[in-house]
Amino acid sequence: MSKCSIIAKLRLDRHYAHIMKHGSKIVCREFILLSAAVGSAECFTNICNDTTDEPSRYYGVIASKKVGNAVKRNRAKRLLRIAAIKLCKELECKKRVALIFIARTCTAYSSIADIQSRIKFCKNTLEHRYS
Repeated sequence: MSKCSIIAKLRLDRHYAHIMKHGSKIVCREFILLSAAVGSAECFTNICNDTTDEPSRYYGVIASKKVGNAVKRNRAKRLLRIAAIKLCKELECKKRVALIFIARTCTAYSSIADIQSRIKFCKNTLEHRYS
């Protein structure tokens, strides 16, 4: 199985719009997590170049100018990207799930340990929601 068949990054605006419209929200101190079961949504077909295997997890990261200057936004996105990949690998759901992490102002000042402790809470909630 190729790496793309497991986790794929959200790249198009329509993917983000679909999750924001149809998804549910988990609010934490460091980030906001939007999640949606994509199932057979038309906008998620052929997201990966490999047409034989469709990804089972999708993730995206957003950091607006509210987070801070470019250095703070990049740090926040880097921390959330690490957390997103870890969560996608550990998540045990039967459905195809798409996740969007939205950075908050305190994300840039947080440590990876703080974010990972919130990820454990989110993981339990998502497994209960999409199993």
